[in-house]
Amino acid sequence: MPRPLKLAFIGNCQVQTYEALARRMLPQCEVATLDFSERASRDEAMRRDFTAKLDPFDHIFLHTNAFSYSGEEHLEPLYADRLCRIANFYFRGLHPDSCYVGDFEHRFDRPTAVNSLIVLDAFKRGLPEEAAVDAFNPQNYARLGLFDAWRTSIEEMRRRDRQVELHGAELMDAASRRYPTFWTMNHPSIPFLKEYLGRVFDLLALRWQDFDTMGMPDPMLVHDTVPIADEIAEHFRLPYRTTQRWKINSLDQRFIDRREFVTHFYRAYREARPERLRINSPADLVDRLREAAGFTHLVEA
Repeated sequence: MPRPLKLAFIGNCQVQTYEALARRMLPQCEVATLDFSERASRDEAMRRDFTAKLDPFDHIFLHTNAFSYSGEEHLEPLYADRLCRIANFYFRGLHPDSCYVGDFEHRFDRPTAVNSLIVLDAFKRGLPEEAAVDAFNPQNYARLGLFDAWRTSIEEMRRRDRQVELHGAELMDAASRRYPTFWTMNHPSIPFLKEYLGRVFDLLALRWQDFDTMGMPDPMLVHDTVPIADEIAEHFRLPYRTTQRWKINSLDQRFIDRREFVTHFYRAYREARPERLRINSPADLVDRLREAAGFTHLVEA
């Protein structure tokens, strides 16, 4: 009897979904993951021990990274014939106002780390909460340049695609126009990652079993989620709509509407030091705000 196929996934939190999918798409396979979103992965000895055990694995799927032992330059000499670089998906097109406030080590994460540019802009301009709720409108999206996020995100993915075996930008663009592909700008949905992983397996001539992901738990749904605003869906003429509620695990009432979202963030911003309230990432949004007139208050202390 042949031994089970052995797969390893090394990357950010998206490998959680890849592991779940691989077990369904390739029954009987054995899967190991090194997830950079887990605190244990910050330990150099842990990464060394994980990668040292990869010799019996048939395929090693890798997100480009600069960590010791798990980076391409470390794995290539050892496992070149089994290494497959896969897309690390990122897309602001569906959630263009999403941003991180504060630097990586001091992110503003109350009530959630995913802030809204629209809300922060309204707060820093001194607008009342009601005006911040009303600021989610097409004219304000255009003023802030948020409708450009779809294009700039696809361009960013094309740059990332230069480092992988199977490109993801065009698939991401097309799929996002058919169904919800992301829960947040860096948490893809399970149907989308299945579509991509199936193509990766095809590239490697691995015969996989198809199935409907509808009843399958999505690993990314344990995290906070952001709605695809109706204003965005209407602007891009998307054939689908999603709930207009945020899921925020830190709150007792985890599912909140736009008005409640604004109230929670206004309360947190009022209690924060003003110098902390500046957008640190994503990079394409920060660059745009620095270049455009009248928005430096959002990216500078």
